[in-house]
Amino acid sequence: MRLRDPVAHFPAQRDGDLVKNGVCGQFIADKLGVDASTLSEHMRVAP
Repeated sequence: MRLRDPVAHFPAQRDGDLVKNGVCGQFIADKLGVDASTLSEHMRVAP
């Protein structure tokens, strides 16, 4: 999966480290071919 090796699958981030801070949601949305809002809804954790 791409998130297991983010350096190999995502571009460098301007703010934060891909490994230490996690991958920007927009990068993930772009890879999946969905809007950021769609990704956000699917990644939302229910209370």
